[in-house]
Amino acid sequence: MRAPVIEIRGFGMRYGRSGWAVRELDLSVPPGCVHLLLGSNGAGKSTTVLFTANLLPGAVGELRLFGEKIAARQYRFLRRTGYQLENHPLLPKLTGREYLLFCGQMFGCSFPGLRVRAEQLLRSLQMERDLDRRIEHYSFGMRKKLALASALIHEPELLVLDDPFTGVDRGARLAIRERMAAMTASGGTVLLTACDVEGLDGIYDSAAVLEGGRVVRRIENKKTPDRG
Repeated sequence: MRAPVIEIRGFGMRYGRSGWAVRELDLSVPPGCVHLLLGSNGAGKSTTVLFTANLLPGAVGELRLFGEKIAARQYRFLRRTGYQLENHPLLPKLTGREYLLFCGQMFGCSFPGLRVRAEQLLRSLQMERDLDRRIEHYSFGMRKKLALASALIHEPELLVLDDPFTGVDRGARLAIRERMAAMTASGGTVLLTACDVEGLDGIYDSAAVLEGGRVVRRIENKKTPDRG
């Protein structure tokens, strides 16, 4: 039996005197599936996403990715993972093409293939007309799609998307869904967050409902075909 792609045990995070953002959270995401973290604003979704990226100094709990325990300040797993964060860092003076080339080179991708990959990704996200526009002129939805492309540029095995559908138009939603489907069809795994399930029918295989930083319910979406 293959190890979970993501395994979290006893995760907790407290921000100063404001109390626990997440407390005693356990999560297991098997390979080849789409797992949804569902909850209202402040439920702990984004904090959990940051924990999977090992970006929360001071957090308690254990994180395993691809069966390996992740220690503090250990980041070699990033070559196998792609993240689209809620407030994704972009470089506004670069064009979309330049930004993807920069991200790919950061992950050690070879340049000739990287250039083709960047153009293919932006075209698949319906951004072919904006390849050479500066990011500072992109709309909110375009920035979200570019962030997704940057998470996919190095062909990761795990894709983590924090609230990818909020604030984007129907075309962008369809493009994001298609990229997620392509990811799992090739054997990859997706973890995404959302405030509600509207428009997510058939996307996810399982879900954890968060409330007040705790998992209060787990859902198996039996309507979604087995991706394994």
